[in-house]
Amino acid sequence: MDKTKIFESDNLKIYHTVLGLLSNNVYLIKAGDEAALVDPSCRPDDVLKFVDGKLNKILITHYHFDHIGAACQVKSETGAKTYASAIERGYIEQTTDIPGFHRKVDPCTVDVEIHDGDTISIGNTEWKVIETPGHSMGSVCYYCESEKVLFSGDTLFYGSYGRVDFVDSDPKGMLASLRKLAKLPADVKVFPGHSQFTTIGDEIDFINELNL
Repeated sequence: MDKTKIFESDNLKIYHTVLGLLSNNVYLIKAGDEAALVDPSCRPDDVLKFVDGKLNKILITHYHFDHIGAACQVKSETGAKTYASAIERGYIEQTTDIPGFHRKVDPCTVDVEIHDGDTISIGNTEWKVIETPGHSMGSVCYYCESEKVLFSGDTLFYGSYGRVDFVDSDPKGMLASLRKLAKLPADVKVFPGHSQFTTIGDEIDFINELNL
């Protein structure tokens, strides 16, 4: 398993690895004396090796199995608090039936329900929650304005966007979400749930020409 530093500033370091059959991007944020994990995809032992130390928070962009597969075990081992959309809490905790096909993973307690506009502190950095329904009904992105970094989950990819053919997907919602993200500064770095990294500026033309 590779662990690559993909971003560094005076306040923030971000590490990256790829896990699972769907080649999920998993990210580790280190800021000050805190660490946060974004979308612990699968293979909890490998995720724990990737973290390699204290973990304070687990940030989930959406409930799909390839993004939360290791969340329960990693939370149990580290004591990290889990942050996820209020809309999808029941799916992650499996107290609500999951629509359509969904591979079975262990249920994970959500400690903090998040909503559009909420702010999450990681060390001395602040991350804004941006609700981006479309791929799933409760998809969210995490945006650090001061560092110009966005974790986009399965909403915005390099030259593409997340699937909108699931039971709870919404193509029109996806288009609105992408246009919301396109309003961010052009030099914002985008770290998606799959595929290669990009920037808002590199995706603006694609988004503006899109019609769903």
